[in-house]
Amino acid sequence: MTDERGRLAAIDEVVQAVVARYTGGGSALAALRRSFSEMAGPGWVDARPVRIDGATLVVEVPSGSLATNLRFDAPRVVAGLVAAGLAPGVTAIRLRVARGPTEGPPDGSGGLAGEASGL
Repeated sequence: MTDERGRLAAIDEVVQAVVARYTGGGSALAALRRSFSEMAGPGWVDARPVRIDGATLVVEVPSGSLATNLRFDAPRVVAGLVAAGLAPGVTAIRLRVARGPTEGPPDGSGGLAGEASGL
């Protein structure tokens, strides 16, 4: 990579740019994930922000029916996240259905709500 003057960029700048491009901003996304459930509300407990793509926050959900329901609430969530300073520049949420097992709930507790025990 080169800078605006055509000089080679330092390797740490290149790595930071690549990480930001493929993780949606790195630490900003991590901060957003930590606060997302609280800011979004109880209907969003199974939703997980996965990246910021330009002005769009991509959020993964476990089912298509949940995505359909949350789509109506997305403008309220965007406004709240922007007002709280957690997602500056985000103007929309794109909901996508998870393809496989998720890493656990967005709160990081590692358990599944309603999980049967002893079976």
